[in-house]
Amino acid sequence: MTPLGTLAKRFRRDETVISRIISSSLRSGLVEIRAAEEASIAALRREDIERELLKKYSSLISAVVVNTPAPPDESVTSNAMMQYSDYVHRILGMALAHEICRGTMIRDGDRVGIGPGRGVYETARWMQKQTPVRARHVTLVSLSGVGFLRHHAHNRNLLLDPDFIVAFMGEAFEHPVTLDLVAAPLVCSPEKTLASTAWLRSPGRGRPLLDTAILGIGAFVPGNRFYEEAAATPPSQDSVYGPIRPALRSLRAACARAATDGHVPLADVGYHLFLVPSARGDQATSGVRNEMQRQIDAINATLLSAHRDDFQSMRSAMLVAGTPAKARAIDHVLTSNFLRASHISTDKNAAEILLSL
Repeated sequence: MTPLGTLAKRFRRDETVISRIISSSLRSGLVEIRAAEEASIAALRREDIERELLKKYSSLISAVVVNTPAPPDESVTSNAMMQYSDYVHRILGMALAHEICRGTMIRDGDRVGIGPGRGVYETARWMQKQTPVRARHVTLVSLSGVGFLRHHAHNRNLLLDPDFIVAFMGEAFEHPVTLDLVAAPLVCSPEKTLASTAWLRSPGRGRPLLDTAILGIGAFVPGNRFYEEAAATPPSQDSVYGPIRPALRSLRAACARAATDGHVPLADVGYHLFLVPSARGDQATSGVRNEMQRQIDAINATLLSAHRDDFQSMRSAMLVAGTPAKARAIDHVLTSNFLRASHISTDKNAAEILLSL
């Protein structure tokens, strides 16, 4: 029985009446939705699913699966879906923060890469509410330039790019940390492409290798920065994306042709775009996918962000990603040589899809 049905039965009212009362209470401010407190995380965890994930994905050392509500059905507005996604990532960030602050995921002397996104930001925010991380001589490394990433549904006065999260996360450590920022726009001009060398280790920057990282996964769906900029028109366009907007538009059109049965064929880790394999093989859309790969390569070459080589050189990575739209992308990251994902924080709905693949 759904939560709405449970309330209807308890109060002996029709589900539509209960739904109207809840909506009215939210609009009037009588009721406010907040993330569960830290103490509630243990009650929300699905340890049975966590054990199954650890069995399936041999690279994982730990898994946190949070029991979140089912996503809204297709009849709701896209804004409601984005609000749901924001909520899920808030809970996942809280869960990962709890694990980081109680364990040994970050060691003395580590260079910790910090990616963009809601889940990573929420992890940093909730780390500040935990016991400080005691690792010494840690360097927090921003993994991309500024792409002006924000929450999907809320016009909150904060940016979710690594430079900002790095500075924010530094406050969660007991001892001083070094902040390695990018302080540059995400998109480079076409004549300054970076395809020949991963920027984290390029001679101009001289950055050493990373030890571990905290990363989210983005799906190419409404709310995603790349997705929205592909269709943006003045004055809502962000000038940062000007050099790659034609390629993004072409990619969005090709992505629509390649999508089948709810499959999202495009995702990114830390702004680094990649194709997501489909469930039934790629023969039917191989031409479209080849076209997408060409656009992906062209876009990635102009982005001031970490590349596959940088991810693969790390000893481990912490993933904070959820919702069904990202399940196949998560599976691809966990089963390919994209990176060494050792820890994951995800939700029940995404985890069940992962186990069914």
